[in-house]
Amino acid sequence: LLLRNNPLHRDSFSVDQFSNLLRHLDLRGCKLGAPQVVQLTNTGSGERLETMNLSQNPLGDDGLDALGKVAWLNALEKLEAFESDSTLEARKRLRESWGRRGGLKVETR
Repeated sequence: LLLRNNPLHRDSFSVDQFSNLLRHLDLRGCKLGAPQVVQLTNTGSGERLETMNLSQNPLGDDGLDALGKVAWLNALEKLEAFESDSTLEARKRLRESWGRRGGLKVETR
């Protein structure tokens, strides 16, 4: 599902609105902040996701911390969240939660 550059920050947003068979979710540039990420991480639909791109959103430290705590994080093969208006410390915490496997991109560009 590609929703790139949609202003999803204006209304309540949940992946539950979509099929629980969702495998790939691209939300680049949708102006999502920490509140929307928290809603996203509370969904059960994420258990089947393989890839997620949250890049170019103002996630901030709270948004990255919420991603690091989501139950289905280890099921993802690829997570991109670069240019997230977050600190180096928050990016390090997410890297620690992700582990040593590849597929995580949280650097600033």
